[in-house]
Amino acid sequence: CEVPVTIKEAYYGSKIDVPTFEGKIMVKVPPKTQGGKTLRLKGKGMPRLKNGGYGDLYVKVRLILPEKLTGEQKKHFKKFAESLNENPRDNIII
Repeated sequence: CEVPVTIKEAYYGSKIDVPTFEGKIMVKVPPKTQGGKTLRLKGKGMPRLKNGGYGDLYVKVRLILPEKLTGEQKKHFKKFAESLNENPRDNIII
């Protein structure tokens, strides 16, 4: 399944609710988790038909950007973004 995670939760790490076949469980998101990362929840997936037990559930982190920022927040975010000297596309190999 895919779960939405805020920038704050992804950067600092957090515990989030994740739906499973047995109900929601708390899952730890490690600090500095990138969007698209897959977390494996052992034994929380589909029931096994032949051997009994459960398979693994894979949870994909979907990074959610804030949609509404105040003018002050936009100013701070822009200043922060401009202070970064990294380009994630620098290491693309064709």
